[in-house]
Amino acid sequence: MKLINNEKFYNYKQKLMDLEFKIQMGNDLLDEYHEILNELLSYDLRNIMPYQWSDMTILTDENHIADFSKTKANIDFDRITINGYANFKKCRVKNVNRLLRHTQKMIFDDYVYEKYAYMFLSDLFTQNIKDKWNGGQLTFDEIINFDSKQIGEIKQKMPDSHLSYSYEFINDITFDKALELYQYSKDDFNFIYETYKCLRPHMFSSPYEFYLHNQVEKLADHVDYVTTNDILKAKIVGIEQVMNQLPESYKKRHEEIFLNNIDMPETIRNKYYSKQLTMSDVRENVDLFKNSVFIYFMTDLDDRIRIFAETIGIEIFRLLIKYHYDVIEFFDNKLYDLRNYFPKLDSNITKER
Repeated sequence: MKLINNEKFYNYKQKLMDLEFKIQMGNDLLDEYHEILNELLSYDLRNIMPYQWSDMTILTDENHIADFSKTKANIDFDRITINGYANFKKCRVKNVNRLLRHTQKMIFDDYVYEKYAYMFLSDLFTQNIKDKWNGGQLTFDEIINFDSKQIGEIKQKMPDSHLSYSYEFINDITFDKALELYQYSKDDFNFIYETYKCLRPHMFSSPYEFYLHNQVEKLADHVDYVTTNDILKAKIVGIEQVMNQLPESYKKRHEEIFLNNIDMPETIRNKYYSKQLTMSDVRENVDLFKNSVFIYFMTDLDDRIRIFAETIGIEIFRLLIKYHYDVIEFFDNKLYDLRNYFPKLDSNITKER
């Protein structure tokens, strides 16, 4: 094979990076991309230093395997991105640990598997399980059938980076607690994980410290409580997106929040989900919010009135809006006066309740 010089290498690199950008923008140029990539891989690349591959992403798939095995290339996975389907035999590779979930379709020399033994499963496991591990697709459905030696090996080898669940989730809950929870109840596990996936990107920090301090049979209720508290008390960034993405299992638990069975104008529902409801919106649609927690979705509700609503009950407060809005309208900023006034209201509230 002919040694490539720097100038020719950079010409190939620029062509591939330009094509990659166009492909990412939706252009059908994969065949042209792989034709040029295969040309590059027909050269001896031993003189190309790892840093020279920086910022490149090698696009591969099961029909277009990047075969580096004849190139003697120097590959540093801290500098180049390759999404699987590649043969690196006879190459000098480093930082293989950067690949984590993306080694399933890659081929390495034996020394790589020995050097990074903490990443790869031993022969205690079938090749199918190894492939799932290397591809970040191993689930607790399979793990619960492992013996103690196999589970012990899984625990030692970065499980948070090789399971089909998010790294943050396994890291927050710990592998042991997650496995215990899955063995206790798959439904509870799925409820917690789906809720976590929705909320985690919208939180400034993880609210799940209680994972380590509560028994598994109580975790689902604790997650439900924390989630509901965060939704109502506005501790979430991008509340409208969260409201739409929360799992159905959570929505079914909280019809008083989601009001899915209420025939509500789309504009009002959108304002509700984004916490932009005004008092005018509530007054004009007061019957739609029966037995709901609407006060936490209003943008112009004074904190003292919200506290009053929590004190007397949100449903009673809704009826107060319906029948005695004058009490709120002329509220003189003294909660005590309002509480004194409340027993004097007419019987409409009592009757409707």
